[in-house]
Amino acid sequence: MDDEARTLTRRGAALVKYCRGGARPHLAHVQISSDARAIEWVGRRAKTKRVSLLGVLHVAEGRRSDVFKRASATERVHPDDVCFSVVYDRERGRGDAGADGDGDDDDDDDVASTGRASTTTVARGESGADAGRKKRRRTLDLACEDAAQRATWVRGIRLAVETARRAAAATRRDAKTASMMPSSTPFAAADSAADRAERARASTDASTSGGNPAPPPPGDVFVWGRVPSVMTTPETLASSPHHVVVDRFVMTPSPVPALGGAACDPRSIALGTRHAVAATRAGGVYTWGDGVGGRLGHGDVVDRATPTRVRAADDVFDVKAGGGGDGGARAVVRCGGDRTVVLTRDRDDDGVEDGGGALYAWGGSGDDFGVGGGGGGSSAEDAATRWTLSRIWFSSSSSSSPEARITRVSVGMFHVAAVSVDGALFTWGEGAFHALGHGGGGGGGGGGGASRPPTSEPRPRRVEGLRGRGVADVSCGVWHTAAVVDDGQLYTWGDGDGGKLGHADVTDDVPVPTPRRVADWTPGGGGGGGGEEKNASEIVVIVAASCGQSHTLALDANGVAWCLGSVGKTGAPPPPTPRRIASIPDAVASLSSGDSHAAALTRRGRLYVWGVGKRGALGHGGFGEELAPRLLEGALEGRTIREVTCGPESTAVVVDAAALTKREKIEVRSIHWSPYDRVGDVNADP
Repeated sequence: MDDEARTLTRRGAALVKYCRGGARPHLAHVQISSDARAIEWVGRRAKTKRVSLLGVLHVAEGRRSDVFKRASATERVHPDDVCFSVVYDRERGRGDAGADGDGDDDDDDDVASTGRASTTTVARGESGADAGRKKRRRTLDLACEDAAQRATWVRGIRLAVETARRAAAATRRDAKTASMMPSSTPFAAADSAADRAERARASTDASTSGGNPAPPPPGDVFVWGRVPSVMTTPETLASSPHHVVVDRFVMTPSPVPALGGAACDPRSIALGTRHAVAATRAGGVYTWGDGVGGRLGHGDVVDRATPTRVRAADDVFDVKAGGGGDGGARAVVRCGGDRTVVLTRDRDDDGVEDGGGALYAWGGSGDDFGVGGGGGGSSAEDAATRWTLSRIWFSSSSSSSPEARITRVSVGMFHVAAVSVDGALFTWGEGAFHALGHGGGGGGGGGGGASRPPTSEPRPRRVEGLRGRGVADVSCGVWHTAAVVDDGQLYTWGDGDGGKLGHADVTDDVPVPTPRRVADWTPGGGGGGGGEEKNASEIVVIVAASCGQSHTLALDANGVAWCLGSVGKTGAPPPPTPRRIASIPDAVASLSSGDSHAAALTRRGRLYVWGVGKRGALGHGGFGEELAPRLLEGALEGRTIREVTCGPESTAVVVDAAALTKREKIEVRSIHWSPYDRVGDVNADP
């Protein structure tokens, strides 16, 4: 897939670089530069060499250049199907892309086979301009480990060239438009220094990235806590020396890297009890872990140790060939137990999300997933299992259309909740403790009391208690649910044990059957009945919620985190109303909850984790509990954390990939290589 080629070439690899002037081939770490404007590597004298993508004329497969032909002695180990040449004009794009365009300076300059220009060519009737262009042509000649790697690199470089050309064209259009605008405005005198500085930064970002912001680096995934053994190896566990193996699981109390994810550039990730699922920037979906029950979506029960692309999702989600955000659908992934739910976020041709998408699911039981039908198995259990992704439909009685467009979804251990583009909330699954919010009993209506027994719902059903409120966010706990409405108020319902619903008058043994507003947001918590009028400056506006087994976390518009109940029931019994979490010093960007632990990612990129750590879910290197949020240190220091997600007893983060330092790239070049070594055998003896 194109997005995999983009990712692998941006991460880079140790390839064999053939040199001009007869010098011996050597290993070099080659990659698309971080600004997406050049192919770069470290040459002799530790100089970073770059070939401008705007100067690339074409990519030729095979050993067709003069450089390759002169190095015929190595053909036995680098046959035609592993070699390729990047043919470029050393002058084109030099100023536009900031690349030196000279290629490597390891040896004497020489021209490509297609560029041997001399006075003879002019004598044959060729113009001096044509001869000059040919003289400027060079080749960057590389050999890969195998034909598959070559195909990836050839495709990745071609895609990078196309992207650079589109960005350069956009820059020229913008410059032409700007030149036609008036040179001053009536408000120019009112510009502040901050305004001018901000415009300067934006201008610099655009000019250094071909008119568009430089793409973020590829992402890496780290996991910790209770994870399937298949997702780890002794090498990955080396960074967690205190891990414990129990049956088919590993309890690792420190972050360890996910295996084999080099081709995957994850945008988001979700964890189930025995598997993980990631969605990439281009819309691809990858799963790995324990395959029992069809939870990986590949139509079988085979375990996967490394992130494996769910090919069935590509056609359904319209993952376009261009990748990298060139339209199509973008996936949002969620897990609950052995189930996976994927929400597509449709985008227009400019890559802008146009509001909502469709909901798909696999794994688990079809009866509580809203998909219906069997999976083609031979037993009753197999027949209820969704082996591959299936559409979740919303009945016309619950929505204006059976194809309701969904914007949010949350998957608990036993139930699911989804929000449509018009703010309607739907829930389905097991209805114990009134977790679905339908008030118990059959038939529509949300006014049923706790005395009416709760019922399960095999299909999505609208929560009538929030009709007209406009739901903005929703989170499923184990046996309770929380929803945020458009005006910033929080509603909770279901099992009220331990104060996790935030209602002062709710006892542990009486569930709340329908959505009820959380009224008391006194900073210290533990207030009375709540509901008193507050000044405008005291009003708490909630923007997101996250539920665990014994707690509900809420995030307000100022980045302040609040807790209802107790994360993991650690410490003294909590007050019955929300309390501010004062031990997180920075503004919080996002919250995530496991059954008995929680994580908060701040706007400064710091991660705080707390709760029950007996399975290693906190990542602090031990198995003890943390009563209050504790900053995660150690393995992830210096890495930019993009996203955090909690599984029932595990945690995962997506971080920016660690780029090789210049010294490390020099070390790759210095590794001994002979014409009879395999490319990948970088540790071959001299």
